[in-house]
Order: sequence, then C-alpha cells, then structure tokens
Amino acid sequence: MREPNNPFRMRSSESIDSQLTYLKLFGSGILDALPDDCLLNKVTIVRSGPGGGKTSLLRLFNPESLKEIHLHPLEYKDLSESLEKYNIINENGPTMLGIYLRLSDYGTFQDLPLAEESKIPYLFSLIGYRLILKMLIGILSLKNVDPTYLDHITITKPIGINISDIPLPCNGKELFEWASNMEQKICSVMNRFDISHDSSISLFNNIVHINALIPTNILFDGKPVITKTLVMLDDVHELRKPQRKVLLEKLTQTRFPIPIWIAERLEALELDELVPGDTGREYNTVYLEEFWEARNKSFETFAKSISNKRAEFARLDFEMNSLHQHLEESIDTPEWSSKFKNVSDEIGKKLHSISLRTSFYDNWISEQESKIQSPMNNALDWRILEIKIAREENSVQKKLFDAPLETELEDADAGLKAAAEFFIHKEYDIPYFFGFPKIAKLATFNVEQFLEIASELFDEAVSQRIKNKKNEILLSKRQEEIIKNIAKMHWEQIEKKNNNGRDIIKFLTKFKEFAKEQTLKPNAPYLPGVTGIGISKNLYEKIIDPEMHIENKNYKRLAELLQSCIGHNYLKIKYDARQGKKGSEVTILYLNRLFCANFDLPIGKGGWRHKTPDELCDWLELSRKPQINGKVKK
Repeated sequence: MREPNNPFRMRSSESIDSQLTYLKLFGSGILDALPDDCLLNKVTIVRSGPGGGKTSLLRLFNPESLKEIHLHPLEYKDLSESLEKYNIINENGPTMLGIYLRLSDYGTFQDLPLAEESKIPYLFSLIGYRLILKMLIGILSLKNVDPTYLDHITITKPIGINISDIPLPCNGKELFEWASNMEQKICSVMNRFDISHDSSISLFNNIVHINALIPTNILFDGKPVITKTLVMLDDVHELRKPQRKVLLEKLTQTRFPIPIWIAERLEALELDELVPGDTGREYNTVYLEEFWEARNKSFETFAKSISNKRAEFARLDFEMNSLHQHLEESIDTPEWSSKFKNVSDEIGKKLHSISLRTSFYDNWISEQESKIQSPMNNALDWRILEIKIAREENSVQKKLFDAPLETELEDADAGLKAAAEFFIHKEYDIPYFFGFPKIAKLATFNVEQFLEIASELFDEAVSQRIKNKKNEILLSKRQEEIIKNIAKMHWEQIEKKNNNGRDIIKFLTKFKEFAKEQTLKPNAPYLPGVTGIGISKNLYEKIIDPEMHIENKNYKRLAELLQSCIGHNYLKIKYDARQGKKGSEVTILYLNRLFCANFDLPIGKGGWRHKTPDELCDWLELSRKPQINGKVKK
C-alpha cells in the first residue's frame, strides 16, 4: 500500500499498520523515560494524556519489532543501540519476548448480568488465557516458524509456584488448545443473553497465568528460547473503575516473577491518584509529559527527530527532508524592518511624552536611543524599557527629587524579553505563534498534539512549494493562522468529547479572562504572563478529599471538572511548587499551550496567581451558601 504523502497524519501507533513504517517513524528518545529497573520483576505503570506515546512505546517490544531491528541494525541504529543497552537484543537476535495485550474491550464484563463476585474472575481469566496464547504465538514468531511447530514448544511447571489449574507441564500445542477452548467459552458467555455459569470454565481470582510465562520454563526443541519475558497491558483506562482498581491492586501487590508494564491515560485516575509519590518497591510510575517537562528542551529535540523522520518518509516529487528548515524561524529580517521601526518610533514618542513631565527617565531613554542594533531588537528593547518605566511609575516608593535615574540598564532577562515580544505581538499585530521551538512548546509535551500541528504546517509547506518553487519557506504569518485554526478546533471539540463539557468551557473561559487581565498589565508583573493558577497544598487536598465531597458538593463538582481537564490534557498540573524559596507549597494548574494560542496568551511558563477553591467554584457559578452534608443550609 502506498503511504500517504503526509506521514505526519499517521498520529497513533494503531493507525500505522506496516511494521516497517512504524519503526522508521519511531522516535527513540522516548526510551529514556523508562526507569533503569523497568525490566526487573516489578510493575511499571506508564501514564499520559491522549496521544502521549504510550502505545508506540509498548509496540517497540513486540517480537516483530525486535526481529526487524535485529535484522537491520544499521537502518535502526539508534533503536538497536538502546535495546542492546537493555540486553534485549544481541548478535543472535531478540533475547526477550514481549507479550502485548490491549484491554480496550474488556470493560463489558462489568455490564454482564453476573453475580458481582464472578465479574472479576471472568475478566482476569480472559486476560490470562490470552496472555498464554500470545506467548505461544510470540515464540513461533521469534523462531520464524508456523503454528505446526507448536508441539516443538515445551512449557515446564515453575518450581514453588501454585498454578494447579493450568495443565503444566505440557507442549505448546496442548497448552494452545486448552487456552483457546477456555477463551472461546468465556467469549460465548459474554455473547449470551441468558447467562449462567459454565462449570467447565476454569476461573481465577488473580492473573496466575503470568506464572506460566517464566522464560526459564519455556523451551523450543528442548532448548531455552529467551532470557526474559515482558507482559504489556495497554489501554487499562478503558476498564471500568472497579475493574481497574482491582487489577492494579492485584498486579502491584502480587510478586510476579516477570516484569509487567501497564499503560493508561490520565483520564482514568481520580485526582488523589494524580498526586506524585505512588511509587513503591514493587512498582514504578512514569508520567510521559512530566518526563519531557523535567528535561526542558529535550522534547523540542525529540519532536525535531520524529519530524525529520516523517518528512524524509514522505513520497514527494521533490526533496523535503525536514519540516523545521521550511518554516520561517525569525522575523528579524529586512521584510519586517519597517514594521519594527514604526514600533520603536511609536514607543519612543510615548516615553518622550513622559519626559515632558519628569526628567526621571531621561538617562534611560538616552541610552536606548544610542543603541545600534537590528530593528527587531531595537523594538524589543524599547518595549522592555516601557515595561520598566511602568514598574517604576507603579512603585510605592516616593521620589524626593526629580533627578534622572542613574543609567543602569542591563540586558533584560529571558522573562522580560518574552513579555516584550508578546506585548508587541498584541499591540502591533506582529506574528508570535510560529517557528519550530514554539511549535514544540504548543504541543504541551504531547506527541500527538505536536503531530497534529506539524501535519497542517507540512501540508501547507508542500502546497506552497508546488505552487511556487522559489519560495520554500512557510512565512510566520501563515504559520500563526494555521496554529490558531487548530487551537480553535480543539476548543470547539471540548463539549463534544466530555460529559461535563459545558462546565469545562465555562471554567476555562473564566480562566482565560483572568489570565488576560493579569498578563496585560502595563508593568508585566508576572513574567512572561499569567497562564496558570496556584492552589495552596492544604486547600488542594481539600478539593480532592472524598470526605470533603460529602460535606461540600461544590468541591465534588470542582474535583470532577479538574479531573476531566487534567485527564484530557486541557490543564497541565505541577505539584509542590513554591513562590520564592520560603513560600508554602502550591499545586499549579497551567493551561494547555495550544489553548494559549486560542486565547492569545503567551506560551512561556512561570506566570501564575493564587486562587482558592471557592474562587474557582465562582468560575463555575456555584453557590457559596453554607452546606451541611451536601445540602444548602437554610
């Protein structure tokens, strides 16, 4: 099948059918998110918002992927080197069997008219049987043989582990037939309207089948096949809450003899589960967005890597090996010189008008006039000076004399420069949302969000190249138009994608209004602008406390809203932040950077303001009348 001309549109791993295509487009940088002990006999839980890269990460460890990388180590050099570091591949081939299972359709067990105590055993048993089947198929794949070789596989009984209901020892054919028969019987129960328990089905209260996957007990023609097995359970968020709770408890509390990876979206978590620290001796948690955020510019490097791979993969009639090289990255160019000169002139006139009533800033203005630099940098410096004068004017300190301040204008810090850049964008209609570094920031550390933005820019760049071969650069103004259209579309989809979509729209609209009011103050007090709200730790704990929800229904509704916003990546949460070195701990909620484009807010991080839970309830227009046990006190 001919791949599409725009490989950026292949966003989710599930949408990429070809194994070769998947590997060619895979960005190896995400492997750094895995803990060093992720292949020890413990559980690793990988979490992110939708499109964070969980499934792509797990798919890499399937037998087909590992075999392809082993056969073509030079073509997949970065992947080959990473997997060799984990001892997953050696000169003879893959040494590990990855057993991958998606749980996206297992939630229906909770709806069956079965006794409540039977639902979990049916769920666990079906998962277990399918893990065994996938293990046997995986062994055949690693050995490059067809199912007629099942009887060449031998599974011995593990020593010291009770799995009496599994017919071990046996050969692969016998085990396959047993597991297939049990799987079919469970599926037939699911498909019947009149459900009665089938006593011939072996049901389990734990996924004990994992004990049959120990690598030392798996032989092919009497010889060991692998040194490690890895169980990967994807889409755990699709389970119903009771199912997910019991599954996680069983997997993390049972000491299974092989590593287990679990992947789920944040939307499945309650707010109290999202608090860091849920890592123990027997399990790890990995939050992919937090991993990238902690590494600062690493996500930009990663995004550029996968961007280059996709651009090179495009089937075009001309060469286009990258996206970033076809984007205008700077407007410090002759084409924008006159515009920036007008900005400098206009700001200069405003500041000179201040000097008519006071000589206080004369030295500052004179120094700025003496600078020799590009029109863009000159305009930025004038806007920075305007902010500094606004701060001085706002100062409570009284000036005894109208004497000029000493000339001490030093280079502005990054935050002040970013604020000046944004102010100029707002006041003089100069592009702001453009260039690869900002596109990476707009992705909010989410791979799929990055690919969505990049796909539209790539289409436009290709179209422009076809129409005008001389102009290979997508201009900043057009980039900004495309990005804002994508941001608007995301905003308009909120109500369709969420049961409490109206509450989310109402809340985020108030958030936007508050952020704009704070950001656009002349003295720019919160650099580079306000895009976050901070809730003191003790008050945030009240919001997420189930006991408080009984007392105060407003907090329950607020908690449900925050859970939806964080789970769907509308808000990015940061724990244990402080305002100053001695400030108390706060939990900060930042807007998704793409919403900043829709709201026309700066995309730099750092600026936030304190809010109380009651003030946030006001944003939802909830009554503040006293409540007792959830009822309004009369």
